[in-house]
Amino acid sequence: MFGAGTLWYFSRSAGAISLLLLTFTTMLGILGSRKIPLPGLTAAGVQRLHRTFTGLTVVFVALHVSAAIVDGYVELHVIDAFVPLASQYDPLWIGLGAVAVDLIIAMAVTGIFRRHLSYRAWKGLHYATYALFPIAAVHAITVGGGDPSQPWMITTVAVGVAGIAGCLALSARHPASNVPLRTR
Repeated sequence: MFGAGTLWYFSRSAGAISLLLLTFTTMLGILGSRKIPLPGLTAAGVQRLHRTFTGLTVVFVALHVSAAIVDGYVELHVIDAFVPLASQYDPLWIGLGAVAVDLIIAMAVTGIFRRHLSYRAWKGLHYATYALFPIAAVHAITVGGGDPSQPWMITTVAVGVAGIAGCLALSARHPASNVPLRTR
């Protein structure tokens, strides 16, 4: 049904798209939490967009993992997608992918059940997912090492965008302290 390598390319493409979607999810989460305005979007609009990108990220990660398992180019099992270091192939780097999958699941579940969690519990669990972006980026860079089709440009752009969002968030003043400073 599929040509040789079709699922392999599909898996890689879905992984690259997942990283880009995760980049926007991370950026929107950072900017939204700091109430940094985005042109044409209210705070509620930023939150809806953040949730939409989160859902799309989950879908594309599921496609990425499923295609990698079904493809057979590398022997991966379902357990390898969830248990770090379980894979016989590149256990460290595939293991980072498993950690990223676990964090994505935690992110999605805490988002879905946010209303049923205390703010403190939700925030603590959600902050733990900030490790997700760098782990996913390292997974993207390392898996398939030396492969000329490796999405270096996509990973570089993703890291750059997330880095800029982080810098903006760190440099932004909290809205409650948005009073101009007096100069002498």
